[in-house]
Amino acid sequence: MVLTTRHEKYLNQDLIKITEKLGISKVIYTNGEDKYYYIDDIDLHLDNDERELRLISRYTGIEVINVTDKEWKETTENLLF
Repeated sequence: MVLTTRHEKYLNQDLIKITEKLGISKVIYTNGEDKYYYIDDIDLHLDNDERELRLISRYTGIEVINVTDKEWKETTENLLF
C-alpha cells in the first residue's frame, strides 16, 4: 500500500508508474490531510517527511522509519527479519 498526501485530482503519473511496476494496487490519497488519519492495520511506515513520521508515531504507535536516514534500509531489514 502507498499512502500519500498528494491530491487525487491531479495527475500522478510518476506515482502510478512506480506502483504499477512494483505491483502495488492500493494507493490512498489524503488530499493534503495528515497521514495518521488514514493509517490502520499496518506495522511499519516509511516516509521522508519528519512531521508526518512524528504524528504517525505519536498518534498510532506504528513503527516509523525516515528514508532520508543513512541507515534506513538496515533498520527496516532488522525490524522485518
